[in-house]
Amino acid sequence: MPATAALGIAFVLSNGAAFVGASVATQALLAGAAVSSLSVGIIGVGLSAGVGLGVNALLGSQQRKDNAAPLPSTADGKVVQKQNVPSRSYQYGTVRVAGDMTFLEERSGTAYMVIAYASHEIDGFVEHFLSDDPVEIDADGDVVKSLSNDEDASKYYRLGGDAKVMLIERVGMQVGVAYSQLVDKFDDIWSEDHRGDNIASVLMMCKSVSARRHRTVFPQGYPTLSSTIRGKRVLDPRDGQTKFSENLALIRLDFLLAPYGSALDVSQIDLDSWAHAADVCDQQVKNIKGDLEPRYHGGFRGRENNDPTQIGRMIDEAGDLLLYTNAAGEVAVHAGEWVEPDIHLKTDDIIDIEFLPNRNAASSVKSVRGLWVNPDLNYAEDDAVIEGDPYVEEDDPRSRTVDNDCVQRHNHMRRLQALKAIRVNAPRVRVKCDYFASQDVLFRRFLKISDPPHLVDAYLELDGTPTLDLSTFQHVFEAMVIPRDPYAYEPEDEGEKGDPPKRIAAEAIPSVDSFSIQIQQQGQSVIAVASFTRLSEALTYELEYVKTSGGAAKYAQANDGEETIETGSLTSGVEYRFRMRTRSVFGQNSDWSGPTVIVAAV
Repeated sequence: MPATAALGIAFVLSNGAAFVGASVATQALLAGAAVSSLSVGIIGVGLSAGVGLGVNALLGSQQRKDNAAPLPSTADGKVVQKQNVPSRSYQYGTVRVAGDMTFLEERSGTAYMVIAYASHEIDGFVEHFLSDDPVEIDADGDVVKSLSNDEDASKYYRLGGDAKVMLIERVGMQVGVAYSQLVDKFDDIWSEDHRGDNIASVLMMCKSVSARRHRTVFPQGYPTLSSTIRGKRVLDPRDGQTKFSENLALIRLDFLLAPYGSALDVSQIDLDSWAHAADVCDQQVKNIKGDLEPRYHGGFRGRENNDPTQIGRMIDEAGDLLLYTNAAGEVAVHAGEWVEPDIHLKTDDIIDIEFLPNRNAASSVKSVRGLWVNPDLNYAEDDAVIEGDPYVEEDDPRSRTVDNDCVQRHNHMRRLQALKAIRVNAPRVRVKCDYFASQDVLFRRFLKISDPPHLVDAYLELDGTPTLDLSTFQHVFEAMVIPRDPYAYEPEDEGEKGDPPKRIAAEAIPSVDSFSIQIQQQGQSVIAVASFTRLSEALTYELEYVKTSGGAAKYAQANDGEETIETGSLTSGVEYRFRMRTRSVFGQNSDWSGPTVIVAAV
């Protein structure tokens, strides 16, 4: 992106307070150029907090797109300074997110931006990303190093040994602490009462640099911020503690209790069944590499205006959970495990049965794909190894896809794909049976049935809630015919997944290896002429010269295609220091060459 192209400014306020506009000075700071060098009218590319390259990689499924920080619209090159307030967000497990901008202002050449991540306390921040590259911060919040594998990464976000970007964290405690930097700088609009109670956030401060150095310090322009966080602490009924967890049963339980979920009271929950489900989710399974990992762990992000039914189904699919109401009227759960049925229906118990073999070759599912969130790709969406025939096209009716943002392990997704393949191809039955032979069927997930010729000691998984006809005392239910223990899955069944793609690092801007200085008489003046070897027509060659006794440095550039640079008039008999560097078309500078010291005398 050319250095003269300015970034637009847009921000939102997620806690419902008044909008705070960005001043013209702030706009120029974010654009990376002095106010006098460009008109405000050309600032037209809208950005929301963290919505840059990093967030584009996060937007895999429709769920992630719906929950992304909203992008403002731009028209006629105007600056968008505010937009609609987004819904408050929540985070479970370990996720990488870009938050919502709640404050943006500038004072004394420093931009101050507050980005809200969650409307609850989180367990903590794991890592921060500036323009899609991880960065290292010290105890004071100064960005001390970019962890990009670009060759010039040592120059990013620092200048002359000083940090140009600072990140101050707040985990969203019940009684928060106001950012002292904002209280000091903006006492007219920000006070100690702006605590951000129960709002996890980050204050990002970016110090301006000269237009000449802007794209070297800020390689992607004004940095977009995203962060990996450990999200909400949840209730664990096994010990009664509230703590951080990636256990999907515990996450589902918290969602039932949360106001943005089902808003249930804990007295309405069968805690024993949820405790058992949590144990199942924590069980260790072996992957193809021989490593052990938890059976059903993961994480995801959401917004409070998301459909809670849709979110609940997503968690249930990821944890293979089946919710039901027990005899006491409490919400209970069947864990994702095989349980040998204690109900065995036989021919004498069955009033009527309809058997659907589901063997139509045109409709049988031949392959199941998987889309999951890969932590090794900085929590970007990734494809799993295909279950079944890999040559069936994705848009073929015989193909299905398990697309679940909660899943963060490949083996986990592969097991869900195998379950999907079993269930979509399973024969179906519709059974009407005697109540006294099946009186507990409402509280079961698996049944056994014997009704020749199709069903002999067969196993069923209920599909939907059974109904009871009180006039005839008969149960009616639908079910899938499944193999015994559909959860049996060998490590080698996972299949080898290729190595994740590696980002191609940018090479360093070529520097000037050597140059020579000649002092020449030009009329009544003395000048210096620098001679060098041009490596590329895409590079701008710049010469710096300054008196060794002190004073302001001066600069001169080579004309296109030339391999010499002439300075302005020098003071005869005075010693000067000369050095050169190159600049790319994007405004990024190379390192300075070694200095040459010479007296301006012919």
